[in-house]
Amino acid sequence: AIFEPIIDPADITVATPIGPRLIASNVACAGGTIDTVGTNWSFCNPKNVYHFTFDRIFPPTTTQLELYDFGAKGIIDSVLNGYNGTVLAYGQTSSGKTYTMEGEVDKPGARGIIPRMIDHVFDHIYKNEGIEFILKVSMIEIYQEKIRDLIDLGRINLNIREDSIKGIYVDGVSEHYVARPNDILELLAVGSSHRAQAATNMNEHS
Repeated sequence: AIFEPIIDPADITVATPIGPRLIASNVACAGGTIDTVGTNWSFCNPKNVYHFTFDRIFPPTTTQLELYDFGAKGIIDSVLNGYNGTVLAYGQTSSGKTYTMEGEVDKPGARGIIPRMIDHVFDHIYKNEGIEFILKVSMIEIYQEKIRDLIDLGRINLNIREDSIKGIYVDGVSEHYVARPNDILELLAVGSSHRAQAATNMNEHS
C-alpha cells in the first residue's frame, strides 16, 4: 500500500492501526465492517455498532516504514524547516504504542518511529555539512499530573512555562548534548528504564 504523507505542517492528523486480533473478533459480529484501506471504520459488539472516522486506517499488513512515512516523516521535515512538531501515540495497555514508537531497533524492517526519526534527522545533518547543528535530548514523564525528568532522577515536580523566546518549555529539565544516533538511543534506554510501571488489570494479566 502507498500512503500519502502529511504535507501541511499545520495539520493535525489522526491515524490508527487495526490489529489482526481486533479484525478476527469483529468479523463474527453481525453488522460490523472495517474499511482497512480508507478512513472509515465500523466496529460492533453484540448490542451496538460504532462508527469512527480517521485520517488513515492502517491494516495489519502495514509496515513500520509505511507508518513512519505517513505519520511522522512530514512532521520531521517540518521540524527541520523550523516548525515545532509532535508525534503522539495514545491507547490502552497492550495496544501497540511502544512497538509503534520504538519497534525493534536492531531489525531494520521492524524499527519504529523514534529510531527512524533519529536516522532522518542525522541524514539531514550529514547532507548539510556546511551548517552547524546542535542537538540536545530531554526525556520526561507525566505521571499522576506530575512531571519528572527520566534521565536526571533528582529533577522532580517540574513546571511547564512559556517564554517569548523559548516558547513553551519544561523548566528545569536536564538537556543532554548528542553527536550521533547511538547517543540518543542510549539516553532513551536510560530514560525508559526509569518509567513508572503501574499495575492495571490489562498489563497484570498480559
